[in-house]
Amino acid sequence: MLHSRTMKGSSRDGQAFQQAVQSVERSDSSFDAYFQAMRARKEPQQATVATGHKLVRTVYSMLLCGEPFHTESTTADEGRKERERKQLTRHAQKLGYQITPAPSKAAPAPVETP
Repeated sequence: MLHSRTMKGSSRDGQAFQQAVQSVERSDSSFDAYFQAMRARKEPQQATVATGHKLVRTVYSMLLCGEPFHTESTTADEGRKERERKQLTRHAQKLGYQITPAPSKAAPAPVETP
């Protein structure tokens, strides 16, 4: 949980961002991904504070520029998945395995009839 001394502003602001971070921790968003990454590197309380600060910076930037919030595009997720795939492939090669991609389930292969 965020403590009032870690965030500047009124205690109502701090409470609002506390609730926002708690809901982010249970969502499927870029903020949740950030929280999970921070929690992997730091203690859970530090990850919560870091995520709260990221939310504060995002809201401040939105208010300052007067622009609506834009979620990260799916290209960020695709880039992360591609980096993860490459890392796993390199790791498998170090262990002596070769990885071949599975066929896509999106479009079935055409079937030829005799």
